[in-house]
Amino acid sequence: MINKKGFTLIELLIIIAIIGILVGIAATGGMALIDKTNVTNFIKQMNADFMDAQVSSMQRSRMHFIVLTPTSYTIFEDTTGGPNGDGILNIALDRRIKQVSISQRYAMTIPPLLAAGFNFTRRGNIVDSFGNDVVVQQNFRVTQNFNAPLDCIAIIPPRTRAGVWDAVGGTCRVQ
Repeated sequence: MINKKGFTLIELLIIIAIIGILVGIAATGGMALIDKTNVTNFIKQMNADFMDAQVSSMQRSRMHFIVLTPTSYTIFEDTTGGPNGDGILNIALDRRIKQVSISQRYAMTIPPLLAAGFNFTRRGNIVDSFGNDVVVQQNFRVTQNFNAPLDCIAIIPPRTRAGVWDAVGGTCRVQ
């Protein structure tokens, strides 16, 4: 009679292979969860930054400029010329309030009307970079779909709101 104490090499290899498959499945699901969380938190923070800029523009009676690129946004306060600024973005002289870089993985799609950014007037109104009132909802979103609960921002005068991208309707459904 043979006394078996332990595992054979074949049994150990099979167990290692099964563990490897399970770890691979868990890692894939984990990355998707991380992406969802990152996108949601990023959109919440961006929207909060925009709301802060809008409130600050009214409190300080100065225009605030939002400069957008697919991988960053920067907020400036109009501090050049006159006691309330001159209403023109001067990147070298106006006060930079915040600059946020966005991972290329979460790059944004920006509508043509907002390609040069947008501004909050001294009264908190939203205007495009040419000074025209934004009257039609403008949406910018995370380009890649991560199925996050929040993945876009809608500029719906008089404010910005976070939402989820509706690919069928081509719009940001605000939450």
